[in-house]
Amino acid sequence: MPVPVLCNDPYRKELKAVGAYDFMGGGKGFDSYSKKWEDRFAKATHMLMFYKSGISPIDYSWQVLDSIKPGQWQLVADLRNGVVHFRSDVGKEVKSLDLSACGFERGGPLEYIDINSELKGDVRGGLTKLTADLNDSYVARGFPIGYVNKEFPESEDYRNIKANLRRYYLRLIGHKY
Repeated sequence: MPVPVLCNDPYRKELKAVGAYDFMGGGKGFDSYSKKWEDRFAKATHMLMFYKSGISPIDYSWQVLDSIKPGQWQLVADLRNGVVHFRSDVGKEVKSLDLSACGFERGGPLEYIDINSELKGDVRGGLTKLTADLNDSYVARGFPIGYVNKEFPESEDYRNIKANLRRYYLRLIGHKY
């Protein structure tokens, strides 16, 4: 990844757009104070290019996210140490999960934590078993298109998506369907 940032648009589209700015060699001036949603990738890229040691990369990542009009969920991955840090606009406290402490064996139990939880810090002790019904509930709440398109939740496409995700979940835990 030439730029270690992900936003909501396709990555290639974001890279092309950021390449037009002067700080990336393009001719377009960049407003580092922009609060526009569509400038988030460029602003984060700009901030990362001018990062100076002296502040931890994790703390700086949260500063970047705070400055770019973050979305509903934010995630900072510490790849070197295998720790994922995350928060949401509802559960504002930063939660951390050391992936080396998690079991990833095939057919093993799936555990989860609600990203909107008010827990903070290491949340390994707050993980609970994920059931097919709980997963279905999260899927149903995770499709905001239903808010825009009132017919979508009753559509065959939506029923198929939910059924496919349920089959996928069941396959992950080793159930035959």
